[in-house]
Amino acid sequence: MRNGVVILRAAAAACALVALALALRVFFAQETREIDRIIGILSGMCAATALAFALAHDARALGAILAAPTGVILAIKSWVLPMSYREYSSGRTSTFGPTAETHLYYFVPGFLLCVLVLIFLVVPVGGSPSTRKEVHLFFRVGGGVVGLLAAAGLLLTFTSSRGDTVHLLSALLPSVIVALASTASLIRGNVDEEAPRSARGSPYRELAPVFSSVSSAASLESDALIRAVARAPAPPVNALPTRLIAAPPGTRIGPFVVLAALGAGGMGIVYRARDERLGRDVALKLLPPHLAMDPMRRARFLREARAAASVVHPNVAAVFELGEGEPPFIAMELVAGESLRAALMRGPFARAEVHRYASAIASGLAEAHARSIVHRDLKPENVMISSDGVPKIVDFGLARAVDGPADGMGVTVEQASLTRSGFVAGTPRYMAPEQATGGEIDARADVYAFGLLVYELAVGGPLDPDAAAFRRGELAASQLEHSVPELAPIVARCLAFDPASRFTDARELVGALRSAASRLGAA
Repeated sequence: MRNGVVILRAAAAACALVALALALRVFFAQETREIDRIIGILSGMCAATALAFALAHDARALGAILAAPTGVILAIKSWVLPMSYREYSSGRTSTFGPTAETHLYYFVPGFLLCVLVLIFLVVPVGGSPSTRKEVHLFFRVGGGVVGLLAAAGLLLTFTSSRGDTVHLLSALLPSVIVALASTASLIRGNVDEEAPRSARGSPYRELAPVFSSVSSAASLESDALIRAVARAPAPPVNALPTRLIAAPPGTRIGPFVVLAALGAGGMGIVYRARDERLGRDVALKLLPPHLAMDPMRRARFLREARAAASVVHPNVAAVFELGEGEPPFIAMELVAGESLRAALMRGPFARAEVHRYASAIASGLAEAHARSIVHRDLKPENVMISSDGVPKIVDFGLARAVDGPADGMGVTVEQASLTRSGFVAGTPRYMAPEQATGGEIDARADVYAFGLLVYELAVGGPLDPDAAAFRRGELAASQLEHSVPELAPIVARCLAFDPASRFTDARELVGALRSAASRLGAA
């Protein structure tokens, strides 16, 4: 049984006992001066609190058992043992009628409580899991608020009673019990999902304020969003609208002649084209016409081309040329081979191959990070394997510089960045939590995507997108223990929910991979 359920049940029982004790005190009171009329209302509020706490974890029967006795006792009081009063002039005792105003203070709360019990006993709380969570939260918060109000009311009856021993037991003590039960339920009564925990075992929500970029992702609602984003499919290349294919075969763009459309990248359409000057084929990326008309999009496209061109490494596809005319274009190395995604379709890689590809990809990524360039869309589709088996990272279409001065177009990094707060860019399945929620990102977002990529190399398929974001590292590590155990802790650290717990960048990651490879060789 979860801790939240235990706390809610204990709180419901405590509030129900207080409500029953108050109701019995009302029931056996004979004269109006023996008891404050508000006690009947407070008794009903305590019982309603117990009912709400029971409904907060779907224990309808328990709620009825706890709340119904109080409701019945209060409702029948005016007929079974009606209140009386003493006339000061004659000293004669008179009895109030069942419908007298004094009795309404007891009958109305009792009657309403009985109606609530019947309603919630007969009408089930259904709906989807997310709806049930909202219902549970409503009853838990509502019950806690009503309980705290009842505790405050009981405390007021004690302060107006001159503090004698009887009132100490009948007012102050119940007030403390109900207040503690309500507070515990509000703070610790969550029954739907435990709070995410860091590597040291402390609840992540206690650390979230320190990391403003991911603090929103610490909530359960955001975690549900991350899982939903991870399940969202990336749009297929063949779904690109025909009107955006602005360069049919034979079109001349600068010194290049378009041969065929290859697909769509993060910020443009990619074609196979022929460089007639050098007699070689290239991958030519064009900014679509509707984006080229936007000055900010155009400047960003050119800035990203310069970012990609600054990364020179054997495991990164080279950028040959940048065209700033109409239309803007980037001429890149055309890798003859297949994508890593296509290779994964044949199944997982052998252990040695996982190490070789992981090290090569991390090395290329480290070169980008050394130049303060973040790829932001690392995935198997954006890693090409050349005909001689060399992996190359392609499509820096979503790349950005994490710092630096304004570029040649006069657009600063902050202005041109696609990752300004609230804007989500990348492929859903491979987004880090802070990236999926629109927070600020850095090289650690690439490290997260790299962890997912290495997992696919070893397993042959993607990590379950339904896995809670803060448990993905643990889940991936447990499944890698069978194939590449030496990489399991590395992948787990890459997939840490908290960016501060990941590798700082790919340069640190390269060192960890080398250590793992050396341990494998020694074994």
